[in-house]
Amino acid sequence: MFYTLTVKVKGLKNLYESFENMISGETIQDYYCDSCQKKNNIIKRQCISQMPNILIVHLQRIYFNLDLLMNEKLSSKLEFPNNFNIYQYTRDGLNNVQQEQDYQYKLKGVIIQKGTAQCGHYYSIINFENKWLKFNDSTIEDFDIKKLPSEAYGGSSDQQEFYNIEQPSTNAYILVYEKIVKQSVQLKFKDQQQQEEILNKFNTQTNNELVTQLEYNQFDKYIPQDLYHEIWWDNHKFMFEKHIYCEDFFRFIKEYAEIQKMPVNFQQYPLSSDLNIQLPFYGIYSQYNEITVEDQQKYYSILQYLMTMVIDIIPTSADCNIIKEYVNIIRNLLNLIPIKAYEFFKLYIMPKQERIFQILISAPDQIIRSSLAQILLHMINVITYIHNLSLDISLLQILQTDESSILCDQTMMKFMIDLIQRLILDVPKNHTRFSQYFELIRDFVKSGQQQLSFAIQIQLVSILADFFMEKGSPLWSSFDINPIEFNFGDKKNVTGKMVQSNYTALFDTIAYLVQNQQQFSKNELQCLNYQYFYSKAISEIVDFNNLTKIILRLTWGNEELTKIVSDVLLTAITKANYEQVKPLLNIAYQFINQQDDLSDIRIEWIFGYPQPYYNKKSEGILQNIQQISDQFVQFPPSFNSDCQTILENLFVNRKRFESYCLLLLQFLLQAANNNQRVFIYIVNTPPPSYVYAKYIDWFFDFLELYKREIDTQSLFFDKQKEYKDTMVEYEKFCQTYFQFYQIPIPIQQQTQELVGLLPNYIIGTCVKQDIIQEINIGQDITLICIEQQHFITKSRPQAYPYTNLVFPQSILYEHQFIQQNKIDPQSNIFNLIGAKFNTIPKPPPLPIKTEKDKVDGIDFSTEVKVQEQSIVNEAFLEQFSQYSMELENIGQTSNAIALPMQTYESIQVDLFVSNFIRRYMVDNQTDKTINFTFQITSEPESFLNFRPPQKIYALLQPKSQTYIVSLVKTFHNMEWGQYCESTNVMYGEIQLNKEISLDQNKIKNTRVDEEVQVYGPSLPGDTDGQIQCPTCTLLQSKNNAFCQLCGGSFS
Repeated sequence: MFYTLTVKVKGLKNLYESFENMISGETIQDYYCDSCQKKNNIIKRQCISQMPNILIVHLQRIYFNLDLLMNEKLSSKLEFPNNFNIYQYTRDGLNNVQQEQDYQYKLKGVIIQKGTAQCGHYYSIINFENKWLKFNDSTIEDFDIKKLPSEAYGGSSDQQEFYNIEQPSTNAYILVYEKIVKQSVQLKFKDQQQQEEILNKFNTQTNNELVTQLEYNQFDKYIPQDLYHEIWWDNHKFMFEKHIYCEDFFRFIKEYAEIQKMPVNFQQYPLSSDLNIQLPFYGIYSQYNEITVEDQQKYYSILQYLMTMVIDIIPTSADCNIIKEYVNIIRNLLNLIPIKAYEFFKLYIMPKQERIFQILISAPDQIIRSSLAQILLHMINVITYIHNLSLDISLLQILQTDESSILCDQTMMKFMIDLIQRLILDVPKNHTRFSQYFELIRDFVKSGQQQLSFAIQIQLVSILADFFMEKGSPLWSSFDINPIEFNFGDKKNVTGKMVQSNYTALFDTIAYLVQNQQQFSKNELQCLNYQYFYSKAISEIVDFNNLTKIILRLTWGNEELTKIVSDVLLTAITKANYEQVKPLLNIAYQFINQQDDLSDIRIEWIFGYPQPYYNKKSEGILQNIQQISDQFVQFPPSFNSDCQTILENLFVNRKRFESYCLLLLQFLLQAANNNQRVFIYIVNTPPPSYVYAKYIDWFFDFLELYKREIDTQSLFFDKQKEYKDTMVEYEKFCQTYFQFYQIPIPIQQQTQELVGLLPNYIIGTCVKQDIIQEINIGQDITLICIEQQHFITKSRPQAYPYTNLVFPQSILYEHQFIQQNKIDPQSNIFNLIGAKFNTIPKPPPLPIKTEKDKVDGIDFSTEVKVQEQSIVNEAFLEQFSQYSMELENIGQTSNAIALPMQTYESIQVDLFVSNFIRRYMVDNQTDKTINFTFQITSEPESFLNFRPPQKIYALLQPKSQTYIVSLVKTFHNMEWGQYCESTNVMYGEIQLNKEISLDQNKIKNTRVDEEVQVYGPSLPGDTDGQIQCPTCTLLQSKNNAFCQLCGGSFS
């Protein structure tokens, strides 16, 4: 009886054109016909073969936009007639066959859509008994057919810009046409009984045939019984929901509960207050035993009504905000009849446990989930307090008992265990909604000692940490049996990671348990000592407070975990930008301020320890000096990692990522100002390049350069505030430094020679290196100590301009680049810069431009004044022409380079040779990768030597040689002294520990027959009644028994 026909709207003006488009079709070439066994060109099209009594036309106004990948609605005008002859669109019309039937249709109804492709409102205009009516939801009104074009045709333009937001429009969506001359209707029956039953309702006689033709108008208005019941139930459900799921009904139940009389001295939860408010002893009424039985039953009944609303009705309602007002009413009722709370929980909550968990985990509205969690928490706590439950999981082993207290304990524990078991399947599927689930667990654990004890017994830390790490958890493949038989291997990964999950409550729970738990199970230790736990936490958590609490608690005295956390923190800091790095630095700040036996190691691991900058060749030769501002000391981590330490990161990136480095510098200064150990470590750190006397000398210049760019706008970074905060810390640092050492730090741009706490040397070429000791520390594993002799001279750095006075300005370009082509080949300065006399002279350096960041890390622009650029270019061309002349003269001599037109300058510096560096290398000839630990313990008098790192961790590859550490003397003419080495080798299950003693008297010394000038140590003795601390080098009164800075003893 009913047919639906979809027709095109886009680009067409009326319904006739839509039908023409339908029958026009498309040509398909070379179509193979099975009948004639040939390829032909055919036309594929649609037409109407049988005319229905009711024709339903669907106007295709909604289509999928492939450019925007979304649905769009066409609002263009499309006219349609009241009377419609469809002959030319039928098969008969296309074949020019005139049948004896009527092709005329008249408009019977229109369905209007008001809205967009995503949402809208539908209503109908219907011709009922020759009268047009408008059916709009529950409203029925007369409709003037003359207004149909303005109501249904549409009319806005389809030519919209791609950035325009689709506006709601009103137009026809469905057209219903009725045939003027109806055709008879054929009825087919499955048996004679069905035929009699149906035809009797139409007052029609039956016959022996199961196929009957009836006139269309012969049908009486009859609805089959099953369809009638279906419609009746649908209407009943609609009316029920209309009256039940409405705010008026919700408020009526609430007001009914509020008007109940309460005891005068009962302290109630405020009815319109924060759900997180807490009262002493959970707010339980102290005189609950004095409430009459009648009142108890009344409160119990009201509690049932309210919980029915909370569990069964409000969660499925569109308006659920009122549930917040139910929470405190339910709390007050539970506090009035706490003795009935367990009965209510057992009879009403437990049977609906599945429904409750479903709402708590997957309800769309956050208010619903949070309110239900608050109610459940209060109910559990009231029962635990009133019945004095122990929540001891050993009680679960008692299978048969009549003791009510044990049954109560078992019921509450089983409920919580079932709740936690949802972590395996249900919680991962609702990662955007599980916050309230974890808030319930967190608040339960924090509610009392029994609850905390229960969480510790079931090893909740391992359960939560394992859930957080998903399949990256170490418990995924191997775990001990959990007391509640929680199967870690069956859990599912969190799905749908398009939106970041909120793990705040989960980590709050772990942090609370870690701080209040003295011992941890094997499963818990596996998770908490696992590196992926911390790396994933840093990458996915916004609030780092709880993560910091976990780190501080677990790394106290734990060297292995301290190394893991140091690695994770430095890796995250290295990868972060200036918008992300500050919270990571806050964790690092608290991490290094822990005062335990590992305090010094943490400082060294986070900030890095100084090492000579060697090239990447296996023989490990020091980098030749090309530019005196180049880095010659690096600050690697003490463990095997690709990350950069704070000191290394700060110096390397200071010219590229200024805002990022500003925050690193602020962190360093703040740590030094508030931690004496950090202060001593930083001020005794050697300079990174030869233009400085100590590491801290470049801070002021960096801050001055940053000040010039402070007006550059940054959307998420307040440059002015961070700069001011850093300057406050820098000024405080300078005051402390000058107070203790009486040595100024650059605080203004003026020419001055920089002074360090300890003498600095420029390390030249290596004269000779000898293997002074080889120690077998394991099968096919050898520790080799190599001593290197170098040409060295005392460094004389200068600020403004930053240069080094050892190198004359006449051979420097821009105060820093060494121009070797201006130096006499016979000059001894080549022993410092590493040039060979038989090599081609190097061309002058390219002009240096001043770079500045417009946006840190994103866009780098170059700004050079035109006048300055021309001067630089002229100087460069002049030097390059001189270089070309040198190249021409090379071929004229065989052993030496002919002098160019200009005269070379003879540069002689005060050089001397010293056994200045010792390097340790491990030769691993095994087929295994080995974890190697190396440590040097110095004797008390060896404070003159360069301070070695606390402990070195290295990963030794099979069949390889790996340099471990280099030791550099602080005073070139001092002996190395006696010290001990400690090694630890781990491969497989075997661990080898060995202590080695190096005695200066037993080591072969290598001398160089060359006259050198020797400088003695610059440590002052009893000068003006002062003495220098051997640990921190602070100059102070000799009357001090202990150092006033580091606390070291002078005895």
